[in-house]
Amino acid sequence: MGSFSRGGALLHDEPMVFERTEDGNVRFIASGSVRVRSETAIVALPGGWDVEYEDASTPGKIGTLEVGDTKLSIVEVNRDATLIHGELNYRIRTRQSATSVEMYQWSGARLQEARGRQVFQNKLPPRLFRADEDSLIKVPEADQRWTRAGGHDVVQPKDARGPVDVVVSRDGETAARQRIYILPAVARIRYLSGEGVGNGSIRLVNWGSISVSALADPEVTCQISKTADTDCIELSLSTSGVPPPEIKVYVKWSGSPAELVLHLPYPVTGGRFIRGDIGVLPHGSKVSVRELVGLRLQVFDTNPMNPKLYALQISMGAGNREISERHPLVLDSNARADIRLIDYQKTVESLLGLSDELDANVRVGLIVGNVKTTEIHIARFACSLESGSHCVGIDDASSSLIGADAWGALKVLANPLKDPTRQPIQLSPFEYANVFAHAWDTKALDPELSPWLIYPAEDSVIDFRPRLWVGESSSEADETPSAREATGCPLSIALAIGDPGERWSQLHDVLGDMSADLSHASWTLLHGLWNRFHHLPLSALDVWRMLGKQSKSLLAFILSSPMPEHELTRALRRFRDETGWTPELNTLADWREVVATFWTYWKGQLSENEGLAKTVFANQLESRLTLLKNEFHSLELVLDFISFEAGNQLPQSLIALGAPSTVKVELRLKELWIGGESLVNTQLFTVNAQRANWPEKGFFEEAVAAFDESISESDKKILGPLFRRLFWLQPGDFKMTAANMPMLCALWAGTSTSRKWWGAPKNRLALRRLRDFDPVWFEQCFKHSFAVLLSVQGLVKPQEIVDVPADVQEMKFNE
Repeated sequence: MGSFSRGGALLHDEPMVFERTEDGNVRFIASGSVRVRSETAIVALPGGWDVEYEDASTPGKIGTLEVGDTKLSIVEVNRDATLIHGELNYRIRTRQSATSVEMYQWSGARLQEARGRQVFQNKLPPRLFRADEDSLIKVPEADQRWTRAGGHDVVQPKDARGPVDVVVSRDGETAARQRIYILPAVARIRYLSGEGVGNGSIRLVNWGSISVSALADPEVTCQISKTADTDCIELSLSTSGVPPPEIKVYVKWSGSPAELVLHLPYPVTGGRFIRGDIGVLPHGSKVSVRELVGLRLQVFDTNPMNPKLYALQISMGAGNREISERHPLVLDSNARADIRLIDYQKTVESLLGLSDELDANVRVGLIVGNVKTTEIHIARFACSLESGSHCVGIDDASSSLIGADAWGALKVLANPLKDPTRQPIQLSPFEYANVFAHAWDTKALDPELSPWLIYPAEDSVIDFRPRLWVGESSSEADETPSAREATGCPLSIALAIGDPGERWSQLHDVLGDMSADLSHASWTLLHGLWNRFHHLPLSALDVWRMLGKQSKSLLAFILSSPMPEHELTRALRRFRDETGWTPELNTLADWREVVATFWTYWKGQLSENEGLAKTVFANQLESRLTLLKNEFHSLELVLDFISFEAGNQLPQSLIALGAPSTVKVELRLKELWIGGESLVNTQLFTVNAQRANWPEKGFFEEAVAAFDESISESDKKILGPLFRRLFWLQPGDFKMTAANMPMLCALWAGTSTSRKWWGAPKNRLALRRLRDFDPVWFEQCFKHSFAVLLSVQGLVKPQEIVDVPADVQEMKFNE
């Protein structure tokens, strides 16, 4: 059925008016009095309606139209006409300057469960407005006639209950008729959860003289009862299967044929996780990050005598290694909440990025009071591959959750891990007794090229866990067999090691060697691995997980990568989001070593033309540093400083700082922390004044204690009494951590202090939460903090990190 613009749903017993279009089709105009531009109008008439011209003649019937169970007669009028049904009459005017209809809007307290129908409950009757060109005009009560739906008894708006037909007049003519439902002001719908997930009850309280029926799934038992001494109808629901998201309830009032349809949530105990395609997820269900779209948590708590606090708990690990955070849930006025888990995707991905385990999962649970009532597990991959005789297949538990269309669109590829430049092989479906066995044939894979990585194609609809295959056996992507003697470059040898611990150690050493030598034989393989497998989660290959942990190796990868700039930018973001890499914690020492290695590489590549080597090195370095600055604005001064140390001209940003001096330190600290115009006040406190939950209270105190234990004695002596004045210190203030951590990170990077303390996942997660709380503040404060440190005499000393002739023995800023 159609509806009025900004009005109520159309009634089945109302005539519908259509107009012919220039292409020969017809379009619906409205139900009620209308003006049409064309010479004719087509009208669909329910039973009991007649059409008369001004001379009392009638147009002939030209056909019929069926809408549901209602059969409508079709007539075409070619001049002004009146539609008549008892006391109702609508005017149709043809040949008007423009097609126009009356549009109406009701204002009042609506019942949420009515889903668009005009159902109101209020001490005062709802008000009706007519839409003008740019405003709403209240319709006078004199132009409204309220009658009980299905009858002719006129009622006063203040006395109306149940279904009501409102006939609207304008200029002495009937303009429209709308059906609304009026509930007593005390009418309520209460949802009561039973002891089990499938049990609950719905109560319609103080609705008046009504009868109720319900339509639910066949597996649901619904018993309807009415309490004798109170105005309450109760629907008791139970199911041994998966509860449906909702049930359909039909409400009728005595003396009226009109029926109100309500879609009511099925009340469950505490809450439940729901996925659109399969309904309720059982406790402990496993889903992938990709499946967060369409995944919801429904929370119900309708017992006013026993209110509880609700929270969403997101955690990973166990015991002393557990990382957990709680997000309070606010229930609406009906004691319900509908939470989209996609809104927590960044938190889930942050936790997964801190884990080195390929099968790591994040637990998302509902906390009722202090008790976890249900939870699901979110992993990087939706399912795993299992090995069989000459095949690999999806495990049985996951197969039952995959639809027929998804199987047809699932592409399974394989590549030799040590030679990713080979064209991937698409595995053929494996059949058993001429039936697809949810598996794929591995006979096309040459054992001599092992290990092979079997993985989903980039456009595959299912993100299964990549798996390694070697000869007649296969293993998970983090368990390569060691029986076959590995050959090739050091990286390929490391990747072929069977023992996970030994392989991890070898990858650490190989990547360390590669960061010190950009001519290393393994760089070709590493870039090839990225080109072939970049669409997979970075955790799919432990070489990426190790790369994210080694700052110098990752920086070398960035400088040497042949990727176009837009692809490299995406790669930077992925390493930050998926491996826990924090760009602001890269130390000056790391940058210096990698840039020196970069120069050594180009000097060796162009050894016969040192001038050209200098030019290429300078251009390539500046290009990559500019890309990094554009992506991570906080690093602007750090990278300008490194560029200057590498022999380039003194950048404008450093010229503006001037020479280090105590006066400049005091000035910049005042700009950062003191007064209403300070950076902390304008960029952090004022912007976030309305936010109630500031992150990681107390974390700054832990971090600054760890820094004090790690910083060198020489740098500690230089900072001396200045150290405390570098921060905004207000003990006990909940804003202190968010305010000070950018400065502390700048200290860690500028003094090249050991980052061992940051190896703990919980510390990196806390820093990520702080950065995400206000990214603009974090970047601006970090950059300003590094400027402060550059102004401290003797703290950050410029060094000659490459042997390109340049006067960098002593930085001389313009005064």
